[in-house]
Amino acid sequence: MRPVEPLKDWARRFWKLGFPRVALALGAVLVFLSLFSPLWSYSISRPAGIREVYVFNWATFTFEFYLDGAWQETSTRSYSHPTFTAPFVASTLGGSYLVSTVFLLILVGIFFVLTFLDLDRFGPFGYLILALLVVISGLLALFYPVVALPGGLAADLAPLPIGGSYWGSATTGSDAYAWGAGLGWWLLAFGVLLAGIGASLPYLKSVREMRRVKPWDRPRAA
Repeated sequence: MRPVEPLKDWARRFWKLGFPRVALALGAVLVFLSLFSPLWSYSISRPAGIREVYVFNWATFTFEFYLDGAWQETSTRSYSHPTFTAPFVASTLGGSYLVSTVFLLILVGIFFVLTFLDLDRFGPFGYLILALLVVISGLLALFYPVVALPGGLAADLAPLPIGGSYWGSATTGSDAYAWGAGLGWWLLAFGVLLAGIGASLPYLKSVREMRRVKPWDRPRAA
């Protein structure tokens, strides 16, 4: 047997789960990957070709130093390190990862509900509850840092001119600043999109099937 045959067989069985469950599973994978990727970063471009980049993960931040476009140094430190002076950033991003973890657990739970439980007896209402749970928790995980981070960001990183939005740029004297979402946020965004589609399709299908049933086709009460 060729090594690729088991992989093809597994892929066929996975696709047989149906597009809603496949979308939910892929969304959960992306959310899982986002937990190990940075959510936010900012960079400082200084004269003489100096560039500093600060990348923020769940419990650590990474400092990267470039000179004339060439990498010079990379160091990773925890938020409790004496050199870190942005507790608001740390608490906000830590909370963001926590909310994303809860969202991931919700996706896993709903995947098993759609796989092993028969929700047809609940009708569209049961599928609607699941869809709303995925969409609301997903949007909360996605936009929590976008809404919460700018609030105290300017004061937290003073005198750096960073604040007011999750994305942005500013110039002070000869220094140029730029900040925005990291890879983890974009993975989370695509995960929320896929999971939302996967959770909404069963509801839309149940509504469509219910409308197809004509009054005289419905079972009469005994």
